[in-house]
Amino acid sequence: MSDVFNAIANTISLSRESDDMAKHVSGFVRSDRGSYVEGLETLGKTVSFLYDMSAKFEEVTHEEVNAECPGAARMPARYFRASLPSDFTAWEGVALIADIAEAGRLDEVRVRMGPHGPEFYVQAEINTGSCISAKKTDVVWIILGPSDDGEVVWTWYPGRMTAGNALDNHAVKLVS
Repeated sequence: MSDVFNAIANTISLSRESDDMAKHVSGFVRSDRGSYVEGLETLGKTVSFLYDMSAKFEEVTHEEVNAECPGAARMPARYFRASLPSDFTAWEGVALIADIAEAGRLDEVRVRMGPHGPEFYVQAEINTGSCISAKKTDVVWIILGPSDDGEVVWTWYPGRMTAGNALDNHAVKLVS
């Protein structure tokens, strides 16, 4: 089995023993919020999708991640990327601060307390063609990291790598 498959299995197993890990795993369901893959509106469908994708993920070095988005790769995380199968549709529900600033719409960006701490967000519509619009993507990332009980899934999402060192590389969540 692949490292990604094993990390998914370990994460799911640990979620049966820990309320904190169960809450973490429930956050894997990304249906209609932020960046998401259509049709994954339940935990069962999401976990099945991740298991099915596990063999397709290829590890990306920190150097490669940082070439795409300087400063985004953080130790001790491991980064894996895969192409989305053609029978799925995924939406990247973020815009970069730089893109929003260039469009002269920075005053629309707000800050709120999200499930992982403060996050930028902006009101948006799907696929309007503006910089503040969710766009289809065919890339999926999964990020693994260590835990006291072995490697686990830290997060997964479709779309570009974001959150580099420079603030203009940070993602702004698009919300409707």
